[in-house]
Amino acid sequence: MLIALWASCGGASIDGVLTPTGGEVCLPDGKVCISVPTGGLADQEVIRISSSNDRPGGALSDPYDISPTTPKKVDFLKPATVTFKLEIVNQDGIDNLSVLRIYTREGADWQPLDNAFVDRVRGVVTGEVSHLSPFVVMRSDRLSDGGLPIELDGGNRDSGVIIIPPFDAGPEDAGFDAGRPDAGRPDSGMPDSGTPDAGFDAGTPDAGVDAGFDAGFDAGFDAGFDAGFDAGFDAGFDAGFDAGFDAGFDAGVDAGEPDAGDDAGIDAG
Repeated sequence: MLIALWASCGGASIDGVLTPTGGEVCLPDGKVCISVPTGGLADQEVIRISSSNDRPGGALSDPYDISPTTPKKVDFLKPATVTFKLEIVNQDGIDNLSVLRIYTREGADWQPLDNAFVDRVRGVVTGEVSHLSPFVVMRSDRLSDGGLPIELDGGNRDSGVIIIPPFDAGPEDAGFDAGRPDAGRPDSGMPDSGTPDAGFDAGTPDAGVDAGFDAGFDAGFDAGFDAGFDAGFDAGFDAGFDAGFDAGFDAGVDAGEPDAGDDAGIDAG
């Protein structure tokens, strides 16, 4: 690995070679490092770590630029790890070191590195990045200018701006006539809220039909048969008796034996 140490007006800087097999470049005092895993680069790159003038208002350390020595963009195929020694970080007023993060510039904004970690044993703060740019340590609970986010400034966040939508205010269409359509939840009282056809499906539809049919058929048949038989028998008996009696009586009269006609008519009827 080629390493060149040189001085600048902002402090020590260093050039180092990173290859597709990986590697690490650090300042001579080890206060700032970048390491790349195997397969993190497609080609060999000469990387420079140097002091930077790109300093945000909330900086807790000196900013450092990590970039290729030739003007071009370098993207890592696997995330590289940037490390800052805690000894170069201003920790005044910080009770919990876990709020420390390494930030990198992305366009006009400063963003914290992924997978940030404060290692108190090694005395470093680390993070992962996929590109090269200026880096600096700041607090994650502060804005890049050092101020508090609006959530923590003690004021009323968005007071007078929050609008609570009217949905679910009451039963379905409760506010429609009042000029607030959709005040309730659609379908809140529709059949979908229960199990459709629960009563029908709970039993066997054919069982009731069959039972009713059988009972009705038997009852109707018995009643009809009895009524028809009685009516037919009575009518037939009466008609036969009358006809036989009349015929027999007439025959007996003609024969001069009325009684015989009576007897014959009765027998015939």
